[in-house]
Amino acid sequence: SRRILLLILLSSMMGCAAGEGTESEARKHLTKEFEKWQAGERNEARTVDAILAAPPISFDFYSVTPCKPELLAFGERTDKAFKFKVKTVWISSANTELTKSATYVLTWIAKKKEWHIQKY
Repeated sequence: SRRILLLILLSSMMGCAAGEGTESEARKHLTKEFEKWQAGERNEARTVDAILAAPPISFDFYSVTPCKPELLAFGERTDKAFKFKVKTVWISSANTELTKSATYVLTWIAKKKEWHIQKY
């Protein structure tokens, strides 16, 4: 009975963290950041070259792959990272659609329970 109790306890603890750091969670996080950008709110997805431009009118993750995590500036290492290739569409000053592609790497920081976004 002690073993069963221990197994139940361990299972429940593992279940709490099962969805953390997954590709699905990374997609949700980056989608939320792009939606903030579209709404003109502060976000982590905005690129340096787009700071003065209007927000994008649409975005599409056309490739998502697991990648090797990097040692982050604050010394946290993680084993979960995903590379997103993203197409964004803007309305140009000539009132035509302008499409750009960018690569983002999302790294899961388990200790802080948050995503770190890096644009390449």
